Amino acid sequence: ELKRLLEGTGTYHNLYKLVYYDISSNSIQERIIAHIKEQARVVREKPSYRPGIKVCSDIDDTLYSSGGHFPAGCDKLFPKGVPYPGCLALFRALDKDWQQGATSSNLAFLSARPHVYKSWAEKKSYDLFRELVEQDFMHSMPTMIPGQLGLGLWAMLTYPCFKNG
Repeated sequence: ELKRLLEGTGTYHNLYKLVYYDISSNSIQERIIAHIKEQARVVREKPSYRPGIKVCSDIDDTLYSSGGHFPAGCDKLFPKGVPYPGCLALFRALDKDWQQGATSSNLAFLSARPHVYKSWAEKKSYDLFRELVEQDFMHSMPTMIPGQLGLGLWAMLTYPCFKNG
């Protein structure tokens, strides 16, 4: 329930951030993860347990077009920021446990954008998610798992070395 409440806020405050960014003690992180695993095992062993689907997706050039703008992506087929036709309908169809008005955490986006000071990098994505939910294009507020700053910088700096044409 805590995970669902945290991840339904529409902000960068989610369970991933709480465990891996806000809690600096490795031993406390390990205890929390062990507790979550144990509680998941207990739930799975219940006779009424029915496994659900967690939809994980990239954002740029998967949910919506980057317009071919580096570093977001390379697709120039659609204008920048346009959601791909059918993508949101596919997410809704896959999320069989979703119920109108209930907080859901079945939709997650993976991003190369790192979590930096006060969610600066994630704000743009959450603003888009909120707009899509408010316009009833996206069925529930997703959570986002950010990238790592070091890997993001490495990708930006080495991009010209690996670019094809």
